[in-house]
Amino acid sequence: MPERVTGLDIGRDGIKAVSVSPGLKGYHVIDVVSVRIAESGGLEKALEKVFEREAFRNSPCVTAIPLDRCSFRNVRMPFKDRKRINQTLPYELEQSIPYPIERVVIDYLVTGRSDQTEMLAAIVRENELAERLESLSKHVSSFPVVDVEEAALAYWLITDSGEDGAGVLIDAGAAGTSLAIVDRGRIVHLRSFPFGGNMVVESVAAEQGIDLEEAGKVVRSGDPRSKSAWVKLCSELHREVQRTIDLLRLRGLIEEAPRKLCLAGGCSQSAVFRDEMGRLFSLYPQAPVVPQEQSFQFTGEAKENWNPALFNQALALALREAGKVRGFNFVRGRSAAKGIVDRLREELPWLAPMAVGITLLLGANLYFDYRNDTRYLALLQAETRAIFQETLPGITRIVDPVQQMRTALEEVKRMSAGQEQGTSRTVLSILRDMSVLVPASVEFVITNFTYDGQTIRLQGETDNFNTVDAIRASLERSDAFESVTITSANMMRQGGRVTFDLRMEPGR
Repeated sequence: MPERVTGLDIGRDGIKAVSVSPGLKGYHVIDVVSVRIAESGGLEKALEKVFEREAFRNSPCVTAIPLDRCSFRNVRMPFKDRKRINQTLPYELEQSIPYPIERVVIDYLVTGRSDQTEMLAAIVRENELAERLESLSKHVSSFPVVDVEEAALAYWLITDSGEDGAGVLIDAGAAGTSLAIVDRGRIVHLRSFPFGGNMVVESVAAEQGIDLEEAGKVVRSGDPRSKSAWVKLCSELHREVQRTIDLLRLRGLIEEAPRKLCLAGGCSQSAVFRDEMGRLFSLYPQAPVVPQEQSFQFTGEAKENWNPALFNQALALALREAGKVRGFNFVRGRSAAKGIVDRLREELPWLAPMAVGITLLLGANLYFDYRNDTRYLALLQAETRAIFQETLPGITRIVDPVQQMRTALEEVKRMSAGQEQGTSRTVLSILRDMSVLVPASVEFVITNFTYDGQTIRLQGETDNFNTVDAIRASLERSDAFESVTITSANMMRQGGRVTFDLRMEPGR
């Protein structure tokens, strides 16, 4: 490993850099810096600010291509030899990507071996890679590795989780969010979402009637006024991530629901974000953990400025040069990187219009892939509901057919074992108690009601937040319910009404 290596994480809104040097007992973190792109006047100016610092100047640089600039494909090949894979993989992928195969750069990770080799292939357009290297070439000495965003950090999650169970890494920044899903010691999926912490700032500004700058201060200070906006962001993220997990399970790429949730990026510094994501996934949220075999010593200034949520990805990239972290690599040494840059300079005038057309084709391809996957998921869900209705015709309200089927089977097991019946309240008795306890003057509509024999979840709509408190107080005063908790209450975008979610434990 060279004397110094720079790990450079270029995000949508900012740049994070970490300078690392090897030592006898581990690694020395020499310097860290974070620069916001907009405040610096653009990407070029922001890079100049980073490389003004002596620790980063003229050293090997390991960086990564953003997830939204890459395409990914799961591929199987009937041989294991890497040379044959390298020769055959472009032809295997050619029919599934919307641009000429000679204008892309491909790398892959082996995700499984049996009689076939299973791979996750990453594809980036050659001009995208060249533009990234061109912008950095005047500041650094070489590009030993160009990875894919989140891949190096996802390896930390693999190392910490071991070979058992799936894990989810959500790196939520200001302008966008990256997702990595790992299972059984391999990365199985990478994708990005075009929203992040800025969504919270914009929501607070709209709700409070203040400008974005003031709203940003409210969000960063942890002001309670930002809680509903954080909840909205978490709900959107959870919905998209859960859809992705469902599709991966249907395709057989992961075997079970994730057992571990890791949060990174600026949003992970919010306690509301961490708590709400943990609640939605029913998992304890953690930060990515540095592999145990690594040890670090920080210089004085680097120690003062160190923030794992911001700098862990740049640190993981810096460790790629030492071979301590696995991932993709779109270049194989300095000569390859320089060759791409030189080629870009010669061909950029006519590549630009082609790049626009290719981008449009790629967008259309991604849209149709997503639409087909969504239709397939809807078809499977419809088949599941049909089987459920045929098996349990007495249950007319289907909320979660899998969970409801499990509950019905458990009930049958209890009855067949001769266990005492009547220990749990019936749904009708619970609804009767609620209608008696809540005054007739309190107007609300129940939109969803679930009861598993121990916990009640009630979702509904009403006219204002005070009414939600009145409903909770009316139910809590009775012995019919041991506890009543408001888990969420949000203003609807239209109509001026309030949606709410109550969790209750019935009395016995």
